[in-house]
Amino acid sequence: MTLEEAYGELEIAMGSPEAEVRQARNILLRVWHPDRHQHDPKLKEAAEKKTAAINEAFSHIESAGFPSLEDIPKPNPELTFEQAVKVRELELREREIAVKEQLANKQTTPEWIEEKARSLFRTVVIIGCIVGLVVIVGILLIVLSNNNNPSDRQVVAIGAFIGGCVLIAILRAALKPRG
Repeated sequence: MTLEEAYGELEIAMGSPEAEVRQARNILLRVWHPDRHQHDPKLKEAAEKKTAAINEAFSHIESAGFPSLEDIPKPNPELTFEQAVKVRELELREREIAVKEQLANKQTTPEWIEEKARSLFRTVVIIGCIVGLVVIVGILLIVLSNNNNPSDRQVVAIGAFIGGCVLIAILRAALKPRG
């Protein structure tokens, strides 16, 4: 096993410091410990092989010696503050372009279009129901304030109640998840 393969087995960068190597080994051993996979004999056997490979990689790195702080590459000291800011701006711009490309690819799928259409339909239904409820309450207030006849008030109240129930039913149907 080469040193590069050993670092690859521990899933860390070549030349990582001792603390990072030990932490990577401990995490991988926790994940691949054979006792965690007793329910499946094939998986347990694979975990035993993986654990042996992890330990072998760690031993190989340990025998080669961990890099000292002087061996770890330092950031480029020749960059001025302005240059470092420009580099960061370029990185952010590249990330923004990548995200826009992902969104552009996503927008062309029929699933995305269907999901957006459902969302728009639900929004329109919710707004319509709110407007309908406001109209019903407004009519109810106008009729009740201008009319002293108790039977008319009962008819208006019953009509408003039925209208509100219908609007609530429409709202519930629109918000019901489709599956």
